Order: sequence, then structure tokens, then C-alpha cells
Amino acid sequence: MVEPTGPMQRFISGWFSRRIAVAIIGSVALFLLGVCAPKPVYRISLEGLFPAHNPLIQSQERARSAFGDNRFVLLAYQDPEVLTAEGIKRTAEVEGLLREISAVRDVLCLATLDKQLQLLGSSITAKRGMAERYRQMFTGFTHDSQHSVAGFICLLAPLDDLEEEVQLVAQLRNTISRPPTGLGSGIVVGEPVLVADAYSSIRRDSVRLQFAATLLLALVLAFCLRSLGWVIVVFSIVQLSIWAATGAAGILNLHWSLLSSMFPAIIVVIGAGALTHLAVWSRRLLSEQGSAEAAVMAAVDRLAWPILATCVTDAMGFLALLVSPVVPLREFALMVTLGIFFLLVSSCCLFPLFGCWALRNGALLKEDYRRNTPQNTAAFFVRSRRGLLVYVGIVLIASTGVTRLQLETDITKSFRDDSKLAGSFRFVEQRMGGAGIWEVHIPVEGTLSRSLMIRIGKLSSDLRELQIPIDAAQPNEMERPITNVVSLADVLTAADGTNFLLAAAPMPLRVQGIKTAMPVFYSTMFGQTDDGRRYLRILVRSPDARDVQWKRELIDTVDNMARVQFPIAADENDIRRNEELRVAGTFVVIARMVESLLVDQWRTLGVALVCVLLTLVVFQRRLFVAVIALLPSLMAIIAVLGLIGWCRIHVDLGVVMIAAVSLGLAVDGAIHMLNSIERELARGCPYREAIQLGVRATGGPLTYATIAVVVGFSTLAASDFMPSVTFGLLVGVATTVGLIGNLTVVPTCLCWLGRRHFSLLRPSTSNEVQASQTTENVE
Repeated sequence: MVEPTGPMQRFISGWFSRRIAVAIIGSVALFLLGVCAPKPVYRISLEGLFPAHNPLIQSQERARSAFGDNRFVLLAYQDPEVLTAEGIKRTAEVEGLLREISAVRDVLCLATLDKQLQLLGSSITAKRGMAERYRQMFTGFTHDSQHSVAGFICLLAPLDDLEEEVQLVAQLRNTISRPPTGLGSGIVVGEPVLVADAYSSIRRDSVRLQFAATLLLALVLAFCLRSLGWVIVVFSIVQLSIWAATGAAGILNLHWSLLSSMFPAIIVVIGAGALTHLAVWSRRLLSEQGSAEAAVMAAVDRLAWPILATCVTDAMGFLALLVSPVVPLREFALMVTLGIFFLLVSSCCLFPLFGCWALRNGALLKEDYRRNTPQNTAAFFVRSRRGLLVYVGIVLIASTGVTRLQLETDITKSFRDDSKLAGSFRFVEQRMGGAGIWEVHIPVEGTLSRSLMIRIGKLSSDLRELQIPIDAAQPNEMERPITNVVSLADVLTAADGTNFLLAAAPMPLRVQGIKTAMPVFYSTMFGQTDDGRRYLRILVRSPDARDVQWKRELIDTVDNMARVQFPIAADENDIRRNEELRVAGTFVVIARMVESLLVDQWRTLGVALVCVLLTLVVFQRRLFVAVIALLPSLMAIIAVLGLIGWCRIHVDLGVVMIAAVSLGLAVDGAIHMLNSIERELARGCPYREAIQLGVRATGGPLTYATIAVVVGFSTLAASDFMPSVTFGLLVGVATTVGLIGNLTVVPTCLCWLGRRHFSLLRPSTSNEVQASQTTENVE
């Protein structure tokens, strides 16, 4: 071991001399940050998908202000005799059980309607007249069109705690799954059910995925490094960084969201990949340096810049997601970036001490294993230009599938097909007229007059008769997308023609009658916002499992119809109000979110490309070299996106992240390779020989690190949240394709580029090489 010759080596030497104190102080500080800081809270809601200033969220807030924090769920079970006296009796029994649940404010079902009609001298089972109009109006809500399904619309009270939400959904499922009739299990759907199931899935996946990633990576590292000591080092550092990042996220008021279950597993994977390089090089340098401390110091000196660069590029890939308007994506990006930052901090604190311990206790097990096989594998790729041609050909063929990318618009596809939620939504989609339930808000300027109700009824009728093209490929084939419409006007007009006195009564009196007989229903259909504006609500039902263009045209058409038929006075104070979105609901918000995903994918990729390229220019000091380092990663991403198109994998939240994140992860190998080539050039090797030696030196560590990354991300396949599954599997594919590109594209392009682009070396590189040569001369 020689005396440190450069400022970087002197810093590392002083750092290592105090490694025990640094490890104790640093680990205690990071542990306290993770334990004592407030934990991030869960935010899983429609309002959490977009920023507060988004028109969609403003329409949701308007609905909450005007109609109260009303949340609806639909429960249903099959009953072929639902419109018989016995069927109505069974619905009444289930209604009674539902009303016993404290969080259920009101229930609407056939039994409820039957009670209202009996006050008017009729019955819901009557064949004609008012009963028939009521059945038509509430088809898809209280029963299906074939009269073989009983439905229950439950109005739920707001709950502050997600654990209470989960318990409520469990109570509802338990009630409807064993109705007193013994007719079989029922289903429950609605936004509260979606939120509760998503929350349960996140909590379950977060622990399970971290455990699976840790276990599988431990096995991979133990096999590749032949030392359990290095496994302990890697996961001690990773776990400490996860604790600290979680505490920092709580301080910054970040939230757990639908994507949060992947956070621990991703940090485990990134940390294992980076620390694998340090472990391999510490072993390689042991025989040269003579002691574990000197070998670890030399490995840190050699890899400090490339590991810093890889962590920065990884963070840039995630930070590119900040340009997306989808809030869960943005908060997830910030959390992972915090994890990467604390991964660097915890590595600085623990690796000098733990690395020396692991190297002293496990070095002899790895010596022969590392000397030959990885170098032969890497040299094969350098010598064979046929591999480059095959690689480029495959990438070009796969990339043609990019034009075939399609958006996933069915929210149930975010969960496994065998889940209760997916099965329930499919039942409603097929049997109850569609799973898309949304609403139209009509501004009310005066009183609830007869003329206003006529206009509301006209709009409801127009919505039922609305026709749009089946799809873009068949513009001349039309269909009626709206299966049912319910408004206050529909309830009032349903009684017309059955009672002369009732029909002749003043409209305010008739409205008051509805308010008295059905107070909760009335409050959910007519209300006033906090600033004094009044709105009528029209409930709309439509199919949900349709493509995004179909949904966009339907939503825009309905919104425009509401604006045209109910404009607001065009004075200066009402211009902004007249431009506000008139539609709201789960169907609308999810459709608009999905619509933005494909644009977000290319936008985030573009931002990641620029940020990663600038990072490479800073660390490599040459634009052409940075472009070469980025080229195989970009080719891998384009190939994977094309593969997604060819395999008809629809774009969801997981696929959106793949391009930007994979770009940051796949470029790591090129950074390590260029660092080794640069050092060989500093030793005086000829240019082509330096490239071959650099690839040989990094071939093994890159292969092991890639195996760790692929195995780690593959654990996401165990998630119940399907975007996590597609993200994990496709990032693993992109990283593998990127490794092949790094071993073929980078060395071949560098041979074509020429020696002059490596003329500037970092001082630390020259100093380290000089020290190494001095050691060799002494020996």
C-alpha cells in the first residue's frame, strides 16, 4: 500500500481511518430519522390523481360542496324472481341488513321504490303505468334489464381512516355475499371499494415484495459473490436507506399511493446493483493491495465517480416522472429519489467498515471463480461484431411495434382477473348496463320551476338517445353509449298521468314532496355550493370497458350538450364559470388520467433523455462519448416499447414509467465500462487494447449486477396491482437488452470514434493509476 497521492485518495484515506466513528454516528442518525420522523400517510382517491387546480378535480370539489361528501356503492346479487312478491321481500330483508351498518346513510332498492309507490296506490311489480316508468328509470341501479338481478345503491358516510374503509367494504361484502335467500354470493362495486382494495393491496404488496426481493437477491449475491458476508453488507445498507427515505418522505409530506408498494423493492434492487460492483472490485484488488482495508479503499477510489454517476442517472430517470400531471407518479418519483440519495449516504457510512469485514471473511471463496469465466464472456462480445449486427437488427424489428401502443382504459385490469374487484366490475359491466357511473352538473339560476324540469327532462331524453360511432375504424356505425339516466326531473315526471291532482300541483310543491319522501335522494340530486351556487345532478350510466377515444368523444359530447342547453349568462363575472367542466365522477377522472398516459410516456422519456445525457456529459466530459454511452440504453427502451406494442400490452401506470426509469438504469453499465476503459488508457495501453481490457474488467460485475437487477424487479410479478407486475417484468427485459447493447454497441462505436475523445482524464483517475503502477514497481 502506498501513500495517497491525490485529493480524492487523501479524502478516502482520512474517511477510512475514521470508519468506525462514521459508521456509528451515521447509522444512528439515519435510524433515528426513519424511526422518529412522521410516516407518509396513504392517499388513494380520485382527488389524489391530479393537482388541485386541474378542472377535473375542481368539478369533483364542486360536487362535494354542492351535494355533500356522498359516496355511492352498488351491491347486487342474482335473483330470477326479483320482480315477484317474494323477490321484493328478499330485497327488503337485505336492505334492512345494510341499514344496520353504521356507515350506510341510505339505501335505494326495489323494496324502497315499492314503499314509495304504495303511498301513491301502486306497486313496483305492476305491469304498466307509473311502476313501469320507475323500473325503466332505475334499470341498472335497482335491477337489471332482464329482471334477474337485484341491485342496491348505498349512500355511505365519509370516513377519515382507510382501515375503517377496508372494514366497511368487508361488511358490505359479507352482507351481500350471503343474502337471507341463499341465492348465492353477491358483488360490491364503487369508488370506495376500489380505494379499499387498492389500499389493502398496497399494504400487502409492500411487505411481500420487499421480502421477496431481499430473499431472491440474497440468494443471487450469495451465489455470485460466494460470501454471506457481502449479503449482510448489502442489505444492511439498503434497509437503513429505506428507513431514512421513509422518514424524509414523511417530513416532506409525501403520500403513499397506488405505486408505493414498489418503493422498497426498487431501492433494494438499485442498492444491490451498485454495491455488487464494489464487492467484486474489492475482491479483485485484494491480491494487488495486500490487505482488506487497502483493497476496499482502492475499490472505492476506482468506483466513486461511476457509482455516483449511476445513482444520479437512476434518480434522473425517476425525476423525469415529475413532468406528468398524475400526482401518484410524481410522489413516487420523489420517494425513490430520496431512497437513492440515502442509499449513497448509508453506503458512505457503513461500507468502509462492513466492506473490510466482509472481504476479510469471504475473499478466499471467490478467487478462482472470478478470474476466468466473466472475462471470457465479455471478450466474446468484443471480438464478435456479428453480435452487434444481430442486436441492431432485433432492435429495429421490435421498434416497429411502437406505433401499435394502446392505452388501458379498463380500471379493473389494474387488478388480477381472479380478484373480487375485477369479477364484480365484470358482472356490473355485463349485467347492469355498464360499470361507468358518472354525473352531469346543471347550474340552477332561479327556482326549481316547471320549465326548468322540462328542460332537464329534455336533456335526459337527449342523453338516452345520444349516438356516437362504435369506434374510429367504423365511423358510420353508431351506437347508444348511455344505458340509463336518472335526474330529479325523471322522478317527478314518472308520476305524471297517474294522478290528476299530483300532475296539476305546483312544481315547488311537488319538489317538496320528493324532499319529504326521499330526503337523502333529494340532497344528492340538488344542492348548493359553499359560495352560493346551486346545481342539479344528473346520474349517467355507460359501459366502461371501451377504448380511450370512445370515452373521450362520449365525455366531450355530453359536456358540450350540457353547456349548450344550460348556458350561464355571458357577463364578465360568469365567463370562467361558463367554461368550467360540467361532468364529473370516477368514469371521467380515470378516463382523462388514462388519456394522458401515452403523452406522459413520451414526455417523461424526452425529459429523462436530456437529463441523463447532461449527466453523462458532466461525468464523461465529452458529448460524443456520452451519446455512445446512452445509445444502447435508448435502443433497448425503444425495443421494449415496440415489444409492448407487438404483444398488445396496454399502456398503464406501470408502462408509463418504463421508458424514463429504464433509461436511467440501463445506462449504468456503460458508465462503469467507460470508467475502466479510461483507466486502461491512463496506464498507457493502446486504444483498441484498452477497450478490450475495459470490457473484460467490467463484463463480470455488469453481468452480476444485471442478474441482481432482473431478479429483483421480477419479484414485482407477485404483486396484486398489475401495473407493478408489468413494470417489474419489462424493466428486467430492458435492463437485459441494455446489458447486451453495452457489451456490443459501446466497444464497437468507441473503436469507430477514435482515441482523441478520451484525452481529458479526471485527476483521481491519473492519481489512482500512478499509485497502482508505483505499487507494481515496488513489488
